[in-house]
Amino acid sequence: MSEYYHPEFEKQYAEHIFKVLKGKIEDRYRAFNLDVSINRGNFEIVLYLAR
Repeated sequence: MSEYYHPEFEKQYAEHIFKVLKGKIEDRYRAFNLDVSINRGNFEIVLYLAR
């Protein structure tokens, strides 16, 4: 597996995750923050929710 992800791929993947989550948690939480990063060649996704 590649140790590098193209920045455009990162952006598109984060947008896709955002759209999926927004539809599922929009009415149940006041706010959420999605943190997408790459650590040692792996995608890390952290989701913070606020009720």
